[in-house]
Amino acid sequence: MKPGLIPGFDDQRFALDLLEQHHILITPGNGFNVPYRDAFRITLLPDAEAMRKVLATIELAAAEYAGRV
Repeated sequence: MKPGLIPGFDDQRFALDLLEQHHILITPGNGFNVPYRDAFRITLLPDAEAMRKVLATIELAAAEYAGRV
């Protein structure tokens, strides 16, 4: 996701929602001591097929989040 794509995006809230609702763990961007809260980080450890599913879920969750913000 490009920074600034969802106005009002809160990386910590999104990360918590993604974990609680979809069991996907991401790291809020501000966890890396940056001044912005509109990004997150992922680690690409699972196999390619699992990552496709995870990234699709993240994309859907971001779209849902954008509708609530």
